[in-house]
Amino acid sequence: MDIILENLKWMSFNVILALIPIVFGVLMYRNKNIIAKAAFSIIWFFFLPNTIYLVTDMAHFLKDIKRITGVYLAVDLVLYLTLIILGVVTFIMAIDPFERMLFKNKSKKKIQEHIPIIYILNFFVGFGVVLGRIHRLNSWDVFVNTDEVIFYTLKTLRSFELMVWVLAFAILSQFVYMKFRKSVPKVTI
Repeated sequence: MDIILENLKWMSFNVILALIPIVFGVLMYRNKNIIAKAAFSIIWFFFLPNTIYLVTDMAHFLKDIKRITGVYLAVDLVLYLTLIILGVVTFIMAIDPFERMLFKNKSKKKIQEHIPIIYILNFFVGFGVVLGRIHRLNSWDVFVNTDEVIFYTLKTLRSFELMVWVLAFAILSQFVYMKFRKSVPKVTI
């Protein structure tokens, strides 16, 4: 039971972090003031990887299998599956305001020209997931621990193995975006 409660604690915190880019995405979309829009965009961008990051938390379940059994293991599995669903939903909902800004008043031809921006965005999301999952950095470290973020960014860029992980997470992000973006309810803006 202690493991379940411990998991609920950190899972709740991670879900809160995944809600931040949704809120700031809406603020980014709605705001007319260019300075406020830029500030909201920066926060949205740096917290966006927290959404899809929830999917990677399933790795912790593999450790839990060795520590708990029976009903507790079933409850734990439900928690992790819920976390994965929340990761997908928050990811799509957080990108929605950006996508609306990007494609606002655009013809189909212009929309096609802007699609590569989503691929590039997902590359950065993959990079953010690597910084969080492998280097254990947090989104707020960009603002409060910039030297460490720069150090690990350069370390990642110099590592073939880590760049493969970046690409893997970017592909996962792009797949989730393409597969589920029409299934997830849009953010009311």
